[in-house]
Amino acid sequence: MMMMMMMMMMMMMMMMMMMMMMMMMMMMMMVRRRRRKRRRTTTMKKKNEMKNKKKKKKMIMRRRTMTRATMKKKNEKKKKKNMMMMMMMMMMMMMMMMMMDDDDDDDDDDDDDDDDDDDDDDDDNDDNDDDDG
Repeated sequence: MMMMMMMMMMMMMMMMMMMMMMMMMMMMMMVRRRRRKRRRTTTMKKKNEMKNKKKKKKMIMRRRTMTRATMKKKNEKKKKKNMMMMMMMMMMMMMMMMMMDDDDDDDDDDDDDDDDDDDDDDDDNDDNDDDDG
């Protein structure tokens, strides 16, 4: 009975930890999104003005720099996505580890039950021998 209670407590603790982790992830995501939106709205106007000035001065050079700038932006986005994927993978690994640990504990309990069943079978066999006698 005590073992069962301990198992239940462990499971509850695991669930709580998981929920906390998920909440943290969600909060982080929300904060990042908000920040990005703010940056775009506030600074994009200034950036556009600067770009227009540069366009008038050097069109050819502008094109070359633009391609490089866009490439850099794309690379940054990819890096961010990769980081998020890595975080998700880590979370999944943690979850799997926790689940595996729980399964191992369950297997141990099952083994104990199997042993009990074997004992019962032995008793039945003894009874049958007595009947034959």
